[in-house]
Amino acid sequence: MKKGRLYTILIATAFFIATVLSAFVLFSVNSVDVTFYSNRGNVEDITQELSRFKGKSLLFLDLDDVTISNEQFPDFYISKVEKSYPNVLKVEVKERRGVFAIRILDGVVLIDEDGMCIRNISEEQIDREVVTINLDGIDVVKSQLGYKLETSDDQFVYAVFDMAKEINLTDCIQSISVVSATLKKDAIFNTYSGVSIEVVNAIDDGIAKIVEAYNV
Repeated sequence: MKKGRLYTILIATAFFIATVLSAFVLFSVNSVDVTFYSNRGNVEDITQELSRFKGKSLLFLDLDDVTISNEQFPDFYISKVEKSYPNVLKVEVKERRGVFAIRILDGVVLIDEDGMCIRNISEEQIDREVVTINLDGIDVVKSQLGYKLETSDDQFVYAVFDMAKEINLTDCIQSISVVSATLKKDAIFNTYSGVSIEVVNAIDDGIAKIVEAYNV
């Protein structure tokens, strides 16, 4: 009787293992399809970066783990990932849009709306699609490509980024002066038409202040 139960357990265990192994093989990623929404960059390099997921089980793959190196590809990000059963991983890659330009010691760094440093550019490449950020009383601590901009007053700088995003960064804005001193934290939005909008104490409810100023 005991031997019969033991054989049943062994057969059931073997069947389970065989089923798992078969599922793993059946749903093993054999193709990574990359859709690239950009005319810049090297599609082959990014596809090669993502090929590391070949051979992994599509069933157990966590889509949050499907990433590309920010250091190697600071200009790009993964916008969408899908599983296409039985064995295809579909990935959409888009280009980061540079909206801010900040002068650093050795040139100008282009930054996306979330503060990611994406590319070094020249002064001549600053056009109407890019808003120049002039820092007064604030130091740039780190501007490494593929990483978020770090300054001596991140709270205020990123608050100004949020203010700029709230008014949709229209091409009428030429630059933003970010002034940080002991008794004030002001942001001055300078337009191409010569009009300047000063937001006093912008660290305090700055979004509401800039929206109100633009709607006047």
